[in-house]
This record gives sequence, C-alpha cells and structure tokens, in this order.
Amino acid sequence: MNPDLSNLYLNYRTELVNHLLRIVKCPDTAQDLVQESYIILAKTAADTAVAHPRGFLYRIAGNLALDHLRHNKVVERHVEAEQREEEAKHPSIEQEIDK
Repeated sequence: MNPDLSNLYLNYRTELVNHLLRIVKCPDTAQDLVQESYIILAKTAADTAVAHPRGFLYRIAGNLALDHLRHNKVVERHVEAEQREEEAKHPSIEQEIDK
C-alpha cells in the first residue's frame, strides 16, 4: 500500500466503518465493505489520479453497501419462496384438518 493510501486508511477507516454500520447494521460486514472500498481505491489510483479520495471512498463504500443490501433482499426472497414451496409440498396438520 502506498503511503498516501496508508494515511487515508488510518485517517478514515473508523469513520467509514461507522458510516457503513448505520447502513448495513453489521460490524463485520461494514469492516469488509470498507476493506473492499480501499482495494477498489488502490486499483483505481494505480491507473488514474483520484482528485477527492475521501469522497471517492464514501461513494464506493455507499455503493457497495447498497449492493450488499440488494443482494440480501434477493436471497431473502429466494429463501421465502423455497419455504412456501416446501410448505405446499408438506401441509401442516392444521391445513390437513381444514381439508
């Protein structure tokens, strides 16, 4: 990690984790997303100059958090659909009695 990125990491990591924690509600996920944000910043900075790295980090982190929430919602819907299918295959005793 170059010195500028190291300083950015030291200066903004906690602030960024706290910001993401308010969004994703999970400390481990917030820390993972911050780490991923810095990786993306490092890759981008290797190719082009980043004029406002703090803003860039917040934008990346926010986008990653939204992607995470969207993914969780899709997974949740999928699990619910599977549960409904399973319930339809194996009716409960109450459903059997009502027949």
